[in-house]
Amino acid sequence: MHVVKCGSLKLFWEKHQDSTEALKTWCKLLRNLNFRDFHELKEYFGSADQLGNGRVVFNIKCNKYRIVSRIIYSKGRVFIRFIGTHAQYNRINALTI
Repeated sequence: MHVVKCGSLKLFWEKHQDSTEALKTWCKLLRNLNFRDFHELKEYFGSADQLGNGRVVFNIKCNKYRIVSRIIYSKGRVFIRFIGTHAQYNRINALTI
């Protein structure tokens, strides 16, 4: 899949250095895989949750960080809509971000 805005991950891990390896691994895995739908993705990323409106939330580093993405399975694209701490995630509307 093509992950759009992986550069924003780099900016985040430069600020939160304990997230570096987890975010690099997440991005690399998505780039090397292709999912037809959420059910296939869920088999690989067991902690991922489908939110609706095309959004999927991923728990990173044992749920310390979260990524909200919009995935268009038919085009093989993952758009990063948000990355932040769990506390920051709790203050956003993940369906509209």
